[in-house]
Order: sequence, then structure tokens, then C-alpha cells
Amino acid sequence: MRKKSNKSSMRKQNSIILAFFIISVLLSGCGIKGPLTQKSVQEKTDNAKTEQKQNSSAGSLQEN
Repeated sequence: MRKKSNKSSMRKQNSIILAFFIISVLLSGCGIKGPLTQKSVQEKTDNAKTEQKQNSSAGSLQEN
């Protein structure tokens, strides 16, 4: 029977290590917390306006 050469076993080992390294780099971004999209400026200003309206209406209810 023919023995495997050291070069082929080293290539296989190196390719496995490289594959694990690439997979770990690709998966490292999966732990990002929070929303994946950012709110647009228009949505932020609309939300701020609705909050101001709600706060002002709540203040007028407390005065009565």
C-alpha cells in the first residue's frame, strides 16, 4: 500500500484551518444587536412631532 506524502496531508490540514478561519470571520458579524436598518431622518422628525403632540395633549388633560 502506498503511504500518503507529508505534503498532501499538510495541504489538507492547511485547507481545513483556512476554512475554519474564513467561517469564523464570516460568522463574527452575526452577533450585532439592535435593528438591522437605520431610521431615516424623515421618520425621526415625524416621531418627534407625534411625541410632542402626545405630551402637549397629556399636559392639557392634566390641567382640566
